Amino acid sequence: MDRRVELLDRVREDAQALAALASSGTNVPINDYIDRVSLDALCDSLALDPEEWEPEDLERILIIRDGLYDLRNKLRDVDEDAAHSVDRILSAGDRLYADLERAFRELKHEELEAAQATISALHRGPHISALVAPQTLDVVSKEAAEVITQAHTSLRQIDLNLLKVDRSNPEFEVLKSVKLSVQRLSASVFAIRLSAAQRTIYYGTFKMLGDGADRIVGELKALVQKIQASYDRAASFVSQLSTLAEQGTRFSKLVAEFLNTAFLDLDQKVEVVVQLKVQSYHSSEAILCAAVDGDKVLLVGKSGNAWSGDPGKGSIKPRYRVNNGPVFALQSFVNELGEDVLAVGTDDGLQVATEGSVDERYRSRTREHVVAIVCPPWGAKGSRGTVVSGSRDGVVRRWTLAGDRLSQLTDDSYEQVGRRVQCMVVNGNEVVAASQRELVFLDHSMKTLRTVPVPDEVASMDVVNKDTMVVCGEGHISIVNLVGGAYSRMITASNDATYCCVAARDADSFYFGTTTGRVGVMQLSSGVELGSVDVGFPLRGILLVGKKLLAYGGDWNKAARTPRSAAFLTVETITRPLTA
Repeated sequence: MDRRVELLDRVREDAQALAALASSGTNVPINDYIDRVSLDALCDSLALDPEEWEPEDLERILIIRDGLYDLRNKLRDVDEDAAHSVDRILSAGDRLYADLERAFRELKHEELEAAQATISALHRGPHISALVAPQTLDVVSKEAAEVITQAHTSLRQIDLNLLKVDRSNPEFEVLKSVKLSVQRLSASVFAIRLSAAQRTIYYGTFKMLGDGADRIVGELKALVQKIQASYDRAASFVSQLSTLAEQGTRFSKLVAEFLNTAFLDLDQKVEVVVQLKVQSYHSSEAILCAAVDGDKVLLVGKSGNAWSGDPGKGSIKPRYRVNNGPVFALQSFVNELGEDVLAVGTDDGLQVATEGSVDERYRSRTREHVVAIVCPPWGAKGSRGTVVSGSRDGVVRRWTLAGDRLSQLTDDSYEQVGRRVQCMVVNGNEVVAASQRELVFLDHSMKTLRTVPVPDEVASMDVVNKDTMVVCGEGHISIVNLVGGAYSRMITASNDATYCCVAARDADSFYFGTTTGRVGVMQLSSGVELGSVDVGFPLRGILLVGKKLLAYGGDWNKAARTPRSAAFLTVETITRPLTA
């Protein structure tokens, strides 16, 4: 058995096990806590035999895997009375999730890339806000639920009939073909139902899924006729399949009518791409961190040397030495007194410069390796600003400049969030610290408000809008729902890309960077990559500076005299005709 078949077979077994658990009795009404229609559709869609997987199946499953993420998150949020009953279902869902992601990563690159490219192309075409037709989309969702329920019932009946038929009997292969058609119909309809629940409705996605469902219904009708002619012992079984075919036909017509009504003007077919171009390069020692400094940007290297970047001119010039060793974190802000404050994280602790100077009063007495700094909007009048540091040892501290010196706000103004801190970000009046596979939300007293488990370690994160935060790491870019306080879904997975940095662009898109030097733009709602460029050096971070982007990094051990370590990028949004 090859690796591909082994992994896909594991996904099928996981889906069957999850379905069996959900169907068994529990001590609470489990359907009150989960969307049973979605669960049935997920299990039926992912229970394909490995040899039956085709490119269209992969495209559908790439869309419906979001339903699996949503299901797992909802199960994690159940109250204590039902927690025991859903534990086994949650465990089975986690196992299915892990094996599905593993299967995606182990698939042939050309298979996965072709499916992702197809979906990306569909998301670059015509689209509308879901707010334009909420009632129609509700009808689509309800009709989809009815088709899925009938498909699930039919599949159970098919399985029973398969047990009664000898494998050598020609009827066995006919029944297998019927089962495969019903599974694919369920997957197509479920994908449409999930797409109808999104904020943005893409014509191409609905058209592809609707046409696929219509074609599958046609195949199903032909198979039903074949069964009627040779399998006359199961009149009720044939009746069920006929009912499903009729429901599928009505649903396909409903989707087609919705597309014709919602997308009246398709003569102007356009796609939006974002063009990233390198404006200028900077060559120096490896740049470890950067921060916006007024209308300029400050860059600091591995030896503590600093440079000032002018995004308007695209130039980067030497400034001064910030530290006698590496600087791992940097933040710049103007406090209430109009003072320019620069917070610097080193392996000796935190130091703060005001008006360009540092003395012993502005060095932390706690010696620790500071790897992250943020400046939240906290502090009473006269505090001269608030700085929060995160150490490699997992300690987050709040500092103040009140009293004309740098000091921890109180003896208790710290929190041990884990074994180490990878990065931090400000979310409104909260600070979020990433510690291994967990996001820790802290208040102004440095007390943990809540935690959000994530599947993989987080290398970088940023708040895209009031509801959403994007996080990245080795092989993944994912979304965290800030309203629900839960991990939401993975946007993209890669077996060979390490995503090292993300930065919000607007309410529905963000920049990302990989350790190998690729900088790109991705749409949040669709997960579609809108454009990218290779800067030609290893990346550590990206920073939005006005209308331009700064990419920085470089090779720590580069032997060349002038290795590239930073670049200013121009960003241009282009609307162009959609190619056929």
